[in-house]
Amino acid sequence: MVDAYFQIPDRRNPRTDTRGRVELAAGGSAANFAVWIARHGRRSGLIGRVGDDFLGRALVADLKHEGVCPYLAFDPDPEHGTGRVGVIVAADGERDMVCDRRANARLSMEDIPEEVVSGAEWLHVSGYVFLEDAPAKAARHCINVAREAGVPVSIDPAAYSFIQALGRQAFLKLCEGAAVILPNLDEGRAMTGLERPEDIASCLLDHFPVVALKLGADGCLGMARQWAGIAGSAGIPGSAGIPGAVGAMGAGADAVAGADAVAGADAVARPGGVAGTGPAPGSGADRQARKKGLVARVRFAAVPAQVVDTTGAGDAFDAGFVLEYSRGAGLAASLALANEMGARAVSKIGAR
Repeated sequence: MVDAYFQIPDRRNPRTDTRGRVELAAGGSAANFAVWIARHGRRSGLIGRVGDDFLGRALVADLKHEGVCPYLAFDPDPEHGTGRVGVIVAADGERDMVCDRRANARLSMEDIPEEVVSGAEWLHVSGYVFLEDAPAKAARHCINVAREAGVPVSIDPAAYSFIQALGRQAFLKLCEGAAVILPNLDEGRAMTGLERPEDIASCLLDHFPVVALKLGADGCLGMARQWAGIAGSAGIPGSAGIPGAVGAMGAGADAVAGADAVAGADAVARPGGVAGTGPAPGSGADRQARKKGLVARVRFAAVPAQVVDTTGAGDAFDAGFVLEYSRGAGLAASLALANEMGARAVSKIGAR
């Protein structure tokens, strides 16, 4: 995806020109993730689809410059060129986006390099890939290939409005098999029908072994339970064709990304020593947590930052979490780096 950032003045001249600022930048949720991974010295790649046009070629060149291996199919239909997003940035840094997905909406199963996925250390999927039927089928195929190869999968739900339109049960079905879910608060509410962060994370723990819930200015909340799926190997597709790399997937530059080895259950933080870890012993919440096999509950306040633009903050958070978790650092350390990287992302214009 190509992002166009519009910094619009409070007062505009009707029916004529108004001076402002428009910035163009490479974007796409999974592409952002893959770039953050590569900037931290890990191998990464990206699976997706772009237009056979100057924007698509520019995105490929940019990914290579960032150290990301692109596994991008070029769509020959000029009516389905490279996707683009118009980003309207408000004074408080919050943004509204107008998405024109184009080639992203035509990602197909034939675009998935199975040998890359099965050889990755970790697969990260952007929820935008579930927006249309063909890309959703491609993403499910990618997830199934990863699971059969023992590659852990993380998913960022990406858009609460889509979850609401599709229905929470249908969306949860699309996410089946993921080891880590990384929603923001709005997405968590759409996925569960609940309001409180603690209730949302606990509910999602019924479906995913690890939950990392982004809370914006209120920081983040993580929960994890014991499971056997990560032990042995871990990876993120997006390091396309690079064994042991982290990768990302989505349609177009919104594809899939991957990362290096993840440790498994022993890498998850245990209660004790971390502020906010675990419910009170003997409480109803504690009994419910034990029933679910809860290993840890960790909450962090937000890292202080001057908020300029929140675009891509969630992608940076995802990358920070996977960078640490895939090293076996545990839930608390993974959330700490995720929090820090999210704060870094909001301090400037652009998703990276």
